Amino acid sequence: MELKGKVALITGAAAGIGLAYSEELLKQGAKVSLCDIESDIGEQVADELGSKYGRKNVLFCQCDVTDYPQYEEAFEMTIKVFNRLDIVVNNAGVMNDRFWELEVDVNLLCACAANFIILSSKLTSHDLIKLIPKDSESAGPDLPKYE
Repeated sequence: MELKGKVALITGAAAGIGLAYSEELLKQGAKVSLCDIESDIGEQVADELGSKYGRKNVLFCQCDVTDYPQYEEAFEMTIKVFNRLDIVVNNAGVMNDRFWELEVDVNLLCACAANFIILSSKLTSHDLIKLIPKDSESAGPDLPKYE
């Protein structure tokens, strides 16, 4: 897939795998909407990536993926600023079984919410990238895994 000129929305984009996805997509010529709950870190990362890859190619949306209206607003802001949305990376994740309800909200329901937002929108072009852990038993033969 040619990424030059494509627009990606990435959750959990201020650090870790989300940041790596953001930087790689920018290197390939895509525009990136960084979505993260951590606004201070997110703004800083957006400034750094904007300086490196062009400020017009980077947007930061403070977003708690468990807050549906806020998550939907991140999609709307991305489309408003970049005029399109081609790629969604559901990367936000929580691993703490003491807070299993939060795990379900972030790790499962936000992916469902993203699907609903995309399907109910008037997007004309999009690819939905789903990340499923390598050892996940829920991964099917047609679903990509990351290592």
